Amino acid sequence: MHKTSARVALTLFTFSMAIIMGIQVLAREEVHHEGDLILDGSEGMLIKETDFVISGDILLSGTAQLVVQDSTLRFTSLDPTVWGGEANIELCGSANLNLVNSTIAVDPTAGADPIAIIFLTDQATLSMASSQFDGDTNSLVFCRGDARTYFYGANLGEIRLGDTSRADIQASTILWTVGLDFGGASEIALDRLVGGRISSRQLPERPDGFGPVAIILDSWVGGWSIEVAEGAQVRIADSELERMTLEMSGPTGAIRNLAPGMHHNWKLSEDAGTTASCELELDSTNIGGWSVHLSDVHGPLRLADSSLTSIRISNCSERIPFERVDVRALCVFGGGPVLSFDASSLALGIDIDESSLTITGDLAISPSSRFSHWENSTLTREMIVLVRSQDRSPVEGATVSWIDEMGVPHTQTTDPDGMCQMMVVFTDQNRLQPRTLDITGPSGSIATKPITYLSSSPVIVVLESP
Repeated sequence: MHKTSARVALTLFTFSMAIIMGIQVLAREEVHHEGDLILDGSEGMLIKETDFVISGDILLSGTAQLVVQDSTLRFTSLDPTVWGGEANIELCGSANLNLVNSTIAVDPTAGADPIAIIFLTDQATLSMASSQFDGDTNSLVFCRGDARTYFYGANLGEIRLGDTSRADIQASTILWTVGLDFGGASEIALDRLVGGRISSRQLPERPDGFGPVAIILDSWVGGWSIEVAEGAQVRIADSELERMTLEMSGPTGAIRNLAPGMHHNWKLSEDAGTTASCELELDSTNIGGWSVHLSDVHGPLRLADSSLTSIRISNCSERIPFERVDVRALCVFGGGPVLSFDASSLALGIDIDESSLTITGDLAISPSSRFSHWENSTLTREMIVLVRSQDRSPVEGATVSWIDEMGVPHTQTTDPDGMCQMMVVFTDQNRLQPRTLDITGPSGSIATKPITYLSSSPVIVVLESP
C-alpha cells in the first residue's frame, strides 16, 4: 500500500474511534450555537447527523478534537445587517478537526461572496474524508508551522502551505490553486506545474526540510501559486502559475517589469532590478498574475512598468513612487507610507489597517473600487483639480472651495494650466462622507463636484456657462 493510502486509512480509523471518554456528543437534527465555539486543553466534541448552525467562529487549541460526521457546519450571523459572509476556523497547538461525509456552508451576504477560511499552525491537523464546502461558499485552507492536512474524496477551493506544513491529497478536487510558500534557507527547483489531473506527484520532489510539501494522488488541481520570501532561492521551469507572489523585507532599488505572460531565462535580481534577500528564476513559465508584499521599507524604492494583482505594504513610513503601475488591490498595514502615483491605476480597492496612508499624484481609480477593510486609520488624498471651460480649455483664476474634516473652509485658485491641488483627509469617522468642491470661474460660471476617498486624481471639472 502507498504510504499516503496507509495514512488516510489510519485517519479514517481515527474517525471511528473518536467517541472517547469525556467527549461531548451532539446528535440532534439541528443545533444552534451562538457565539464562538471554543475547544481547548483536551476537550472534544462529536457532531453527528446534525445541521450545526453557528453564529461565530470555531477555535481549537491544545489537544482539542472536533469530529463532524454526516453533518453540516453552517456559519451565519445573529445580525444579517453586519454579516460579512466570512467564517473562520482556527486550529493551533495539536488540535484536530476531522470531517467525515460532511459539508461546510456559509450564509451569503449582499456585500460579498461567502468564504470559509481554515487556518492551521503549530502541529494542528485537519482531515477531510468525503467532505466538501457548499457550492456557493468559497474556501481557503491556510497552513503554517508543522500543520498537517489530509484530504480523501474531498472538494475545496484553495490550499496554501507555508513553513514546514504538509498536505496529503488523494482522490480529491482542489478547484482553484495549491499554493506553496517558500522562505528561509530553502533552495527549491520546481517544474511542470500545470493544472489538471495529477496521478502521482510530490512537490517539491527533493524537499530540503525548510519548506512545505504537497503529496498528490489521483486528484484534480485547478492551478498553482508560488510565494518566494526572504532567504529562499526558487527556480521554476515549464510551468503555468495562476499567481506569483514576492515577499520582500527591506528591499531597495526598483521593482519593475512584473507583468503577466511567458517568462524565459528571467531572474528577479536582473530583470526586476531589485535588491532583495530572495531570488527567483523563471524559464518557460507563464505567470497569470503578480503579487508583491513589502515590509520594513527604509531605503529608496520605486515600482515601475508593472501590472500587479495586489500589493501589500506593511510597517512602512517611506515615500514609494509608482510609475506606470496598474494594481488591482492595494493593502496597507501599519506605518505611514506616502504612495506617489504617476500614470497608474487601481481597479478593485484598498484595505487599510492601523495606518496613516497618504496617496498623491496621477491615479485612475475604477468606479467599482471600494474599501473592503478599514480600521483605525487615516487616509490623506492629494487631489489635483483641473478646471476646464465648455470648450475644454484650461481656466486660469477659478476659485475652488471646500470644507475640510474639521469644518474649516479652504479656497484655492487655479494656475495658467487650470490646475490647483488640495489635501483631503478621511478618517474612521468621516470616510463615508463625500466632500463637495464649489468652483467659480472668473466670468462667474460655476460648477460643483463631489469627491470621495476613492475618487480618481486629477479631478476634471467643466464649468457651466454663466
